[in-house]
Amino acid sequence: MNISSYSVCAFAIICVICAAISKSFKGELHFAIKIAGCVLIASAAVIMISPLLKYIKELASQTLISELFSLLLKALGITLLCKICSDICRDCGENGIASGVETVGKIEILILCVPLIEKILGSAFEILELI
Repeated sequence: MNISSYSVCAFAIICVICAAISKSFKGELHFAIKIAGCVLIASAAVIMISPLLKYIKELASQTLISELFSLLLKALGITLLCKICSDICRDCGENGIASGVETVGKIEILILCVPLIEKILGSAFEILELI
């Protein structure tokens, strides 16, 4: 499937127009259209970036730092997911929930990095023992 930024932008404008029109008729439909638009645009972004991710994984598997690439890709995914979700929450007027989503994303990234921190500290202790 070939998705371009032009088609995504056109879809986004159509969603915004539909949401604006539906806001005057049925308020609850307004939010549903906005959320559906965000989900479809996020799905398009995942489809667009998947060849790049496959290429990066191939490169990473050929190097010694494949674990770092994996960690980086997971952190990037968490960041994008939480950003999109918090933007949807803010758009619906729920700033508190949006802040909670961002905080949970940051905590999850920190938890994801714990094994890396352990390895760095272990290497530092080994170096200190040699001195």
